[in-house]
Amino acid sequence: MRRSRNILAAISVLALVLTACGKSAAPIRVYSGLGPNWYNADLSTLPFADDPGAMAEVALILSQRNAVEGQKYYAFKLAEMAFARSDERRIALAYSRAAYLLAEIEPDEDRMVEIAEKGLAAAEKAGTANKDPEANFYYALNLGLVLKTKGLFALGRLPKLQETLKIAMEKPEQDMGGPLRVLGMLYLSAPEWPQGIGDLEKSLELLEQASTNYPAHPQNHIFYAKALIEDDDPESASAVLQKAEKSAVEEIWGAYYFRQWNEEIKALQRKIQKQ
Repeated sequence: MRRSRNILAAISVLALVLTACGKSAAPIRVYSGLGPNWYNADLSTLPFADDPGAMAEVALILSQRNAVEGQKYYAFKLAEMAFARSDERRIALAYSRAAYLLAEIEPDEDRMVEIAEKGLAAAEKAGTANKDPEANFYYALNLGLVLKTKGLFALGRLPKLQETLKIAMEKPEQDMGGPLRVLGMLYLSAPEWPQGIGDLEKSLELLEQASTNYPAHPQNHIFYAKALIEDDDPESASAVLQKAEKSAVEEIWGAYYFRQWNEEIKALQRKIQKQ
């Protein structure tokens, strides 16, 4: 039987994995003198500064999960400059992706929301209304970050999140099973009917697909293990967590996600031991 859950706690889990608010989204950072000066670089001096397509392409190369914070910030500003000059689909997608990856690791909640809302606006320009699966996926990721801050007020926007993820499911291979992973976690975390759209059976189905079809991504296993624990199947969950441990490699994913995911794995293992 699925255990009852606190609605506020459920909403907070929806940060899975943000239109401009009129103030700078730039984090306050001091250059240490070591490595690239990501935060203070003059992008206007780049030889391709007049080519929005080239700027967006470089931003995509730099926007990786394992990139350091400064590199993600640089990619975001590069994509933002490109988007200001052209809002064609590929540039808007690059901007929305860069916004999500920076917002996800931003510790200041106000700045996180501001950056993610820019990602939402870019995703809309990229084609959410045209049912573009990539645009809807990045819209959903950025929306998930915004909803993290809204508590009970987020309940009314869960159907919108569900809708965008269903469209994103037309291209499930995005981000190594990202649409499967995020929609599955939404069904697991959201309150059940009549308060919400939560559905454990749908969650298990989607997360099993993500874990099986895209085994390289640690979160696919972590989320599937959470669903299995919720379904009172600790033995299967423990086996899945072993896969998560093996795939959560720092050299691949970087220090931030390595620490985060290993903390989640250990917490779930402790939860299983107490059952």
